[in-house]
Amino acid sequence: MSFNALGKLMPKHKAKEFAAEVFGVMEHRFSGFIDERLLNATAQRPLITEMPKNTCRTIWIGLDPPAHARSAMGMVAMVVSVTGQLVVIGASSVDASATEIGELQHIVSHWIAMVRQHPFCHPESPIVPIIECNNNEPMSLSLLRKIQEHPPVYMPFRKDKFYKGGITIADGIGVWTTESSKLGSLHVAYQAFMEGRVAIANYTASTNRESIDRKCKPPKEGEVITQLFEQLGRFGYDKRGKVTGKLTEDDQDDVAMAFLLCVYFRLSVLAADPSATD
Repeated sequence: MSFNALGKLMPKHKAKEFAAEVFGVMEHRFSGFIDERLLNATAQRPLITEMPKNTCRTIWIGLDPPAHARSAMGMVAMVVSVTGQLVVIGASSVDASATEIGELQHIVSHWIAMVRQHPFCHPESPIVPIIECNNNEPMSLSLLRKIQEHPPVYMPFRKDKFYKGGITIADGIGVWTTESSKLGSLHVAYQAFMEGRVAIANYTASTNRESIDRKCKPPKEGEVITQLFEQLGRFGYDKRGKVTGKLTEDDQDDVAMAFLLCVYFRLSVLAADPSATD
C-alpha cells in the first residue's frame, strides 16, 4: 500500500501529524517569513524611554519611494544602542503617487526635520540614507537632495566602496533591491527579532500628507508602528513565487520595506566602508 493510500486511512485530526512524520512536511502555521509571535512579542515589549545623552549616533534612514499611481512611500529611521538594539525612532507611510515628485520632496524634508529633533539624536548625528532606486532612479535622487538639506549626511553607496558583486547600487544615490537582497533582509530581520534586538522608541517621528494638505491629519501615536508589524508579518511568496508583502491587491508593504532596507543595508555599509559606524 502506498503512503498516499495510508494517509487517506488516517483520521482527519491526525493528518498533519502523519504528513510531518512520513513526508517531512511541517505544519504551516504562519503565512509570512517572520513568525507572528516574534512580531507580537516585540510590539508588547516596553518602549525605549531614554538613551545616553550627548552621543553622536548614526541615524539610519530607509526610504521606499512609491512605484505606481496608487501607492505609498515608506520611511523608517533607526539608531543603534551601545548594546546593539535597533531602536526605531521614526516611521511613516505616506499615501502617494509616483508622479508627485514635488509633494514627496516636501514631505521627506518635513519628516527628516522631525527625526533630527528626536531626543535620541545629537545635532551632529550623521544621517545615512538608504533609498530604493528600482522603479524611478531620478525620483530617488530628488528625494536624496531633500535629505541632504539636513546635514550632516553621509552617502556610502559609491562604486569605490561597492565595487564587488552581491550588492547593486545606483552610484551616489541608493540601492537596487533584488529577490536575493529581499530574502537576505528578511533573514537579518528575523535574526534581530529572534534575539530581541528590535525596539521602539516611546516617541516615533511620523507623518503623512498633513504638511502639504491641511485636510489631512497626522498619524496617531503608534499607528504607523502597528502598520509596520502588520506588513512585516505579511512578507512571503506570492502566487508567482515573488517575495513581497503585497499578497492581495489592497496590501501595501512600503514601511516594512523601508525597515528591511535599514536592517540589511546597514550591515552592508558597515562591512564595505571602514569609516561608517553606528
